[in-house]
Amino acid sequence: MVLNNLVVLSDGQLAAIAIYDNGGYPPFFNQTAYQKMHQYYPPYKMKGSWYFATPYLWCDGDKDATGKTDTWNGFISRRLQIPSNLDIQIYGNYNALNGTLDVQFRVKNTASNSIAGRMHAVLIENGIPWDAPNGLKIHNHVPRIWWPDHLGRSAIFPSGETTILSTNWSVDKAWNVASL
Repeated sequence: MVLNNLVVLSDGQLAAIAIYDNGGYPPFFNQTAYQKMHQYYPPYKMKGSWYFATPYLWCDGDKDATGKTDTWNGFISRRLQIPSNLDIQIYGNYNALNGTLDVQFRVKNTASNSIAGRMHAVLIENGIPWDAPNGLKIHNHVPRIWWPDHLGRSAIFPSGETTILSTNWSVDKAWNVASL
């Protein structure tokens, strides 16, 4: 519920990805997302070992130092105040006959210098019914496809230019296309 509320309050400026580590059990486990989670530094160390905690918030590669959901809104609100030099537009076309989704990312760099980084795109599904042990019956922000993989794609965005990246995804028949 916390992620749902944050996405609604952000007025279209925030997308959320909920990464589940449920022992590989569908419908939520995504191996690429699981690998990506382990690319980040673990949030705490105990008795000489690093451990992951849930829930934990990462926003644009930066972590909320407290790990408490009641601090997420303030953390995200502060991050949204920082202007971005990249204008990203996403276009897609779904072909129901063969179950493919052609996706195009147009990234315009408005900065006075080139920006180098890693590009990730995640297709999520919302509204998945499942009675979870924690009492939740509907689940949102579930990653279905992580492009190109957990490491991302190296990209350079020249100053003042628009870079176009494209991919083609196969949509699983079990997914609700209207909720992707």
